[in-house]
Amino acid sequence: MVIPLRPVNQAGNEVLERLNPVIRIEGEDYVLMTTDIAALPVKRLGEKTANVGGRHGEEIAAALDFLFVGF
Repeated sequence: MVIPLRPVNQAGNEVLERLNPVIRIEGEDYVLMTTDIAALPVKRLGEKTANVGGRHGEEIAAALDFLFVGF
């Protein structure tokens, strides 16, 4: 499963704090586009650029809870 990231300045009105948390990677802010979650084969993914799960794991889990359960 992958959740795309979008630069904050390109996210527009799609930013809902709990559903779309802002994640900082190498000094740049990105919006987690939780509603765009998808399953992709590993071979379709590009080069790994960062692992945000450790630093932002709780925010990502909360966004997924909100998406699937509504709380």
